[in-house]
Amino acid sequence: MLFSATAFILKVEVLTEKDLVADFLTQTHGVVRAVVHGARGRSKRAAALQLLTQVRVTWFQREGAELASLREIEITKSTFVLSTRTETALLIPYFCESFLEFLPPAEPAEKAYRLLDHVLEALLKESVAASLAARYLEVWLLRLSGLFPEVTRCAVCREPLDTLANRFDTEASSFVHGRCATGPGLTVSGEASRILASLLRLPLPSLDPAEDVVLNEVEMVAREIRRRFLGHELKSYAFLLTLHEKSIP
Repeated sequence: MLFSATAFILKVEVLTEKDLVADFLTQTHGVVRAVVHGARGRSKRAAALQLLTQVRVTWFQREGAELASLREIEITKSTFVLSTRTETALLIPYFCESFLEFLPPAEPAEKAYRLLDHVLEALLKESVAASLAARYLEVWLLRLSGLFPEVTRCAVCREPLDTLANRFDTEASSFVHGRCATGPGLTVSGEASRILASLLRLPLPSLDPAEDVVLNEVEMVAREIRRRFLGHELKSYAFLLTLHEKSIP
């Protein structure tokens, strides 16, 4: 059966001397994995297979087959400029791996597609800091996967969370008041709680800038949820941490 859709390139691997395999994200069919014949080398197809490039694709897939066959591909929006900026270049593989880990193959993924499109558009326009965009994508991808908990009320007493400081219960994966916490957890400042609520309520360009120390708290919560669900850390994220540690004097 023949399908057509707009997609984002998430992964490209070598298959043979001339062919590649590409994973791409569509709204209607989720993540599709397809052979791209004759794409190795300096071909038009190779140019369209850069990570996070938005493309129009047509592919053929037999019912029950794991691999499709790409018939046509055309660039609709280039994100190449993101790979030339220090603050966004290393986020590209991290974003790609995140979607590949959390999205089941061949299932509709309209909300996930719109999330990625929204974040990339904000980064291309440089309307938000890269760190804020990364936290937005992390939190929303976890929320769409049913993993990110409620951020406005204590999971124990159901009262609104405090404005000064709260706890993230790592065992229960929930936000609680300090007085309601019983197990191990992370301290979450009132400002971090406010940012989290805003991330889930407002579009990315409407968010106020946040200090790095606050975004670090948000990142730690998202990292804890992700690690506990996957049972391991994303390779691209571990690489980001290594580079960050090396950059600290």
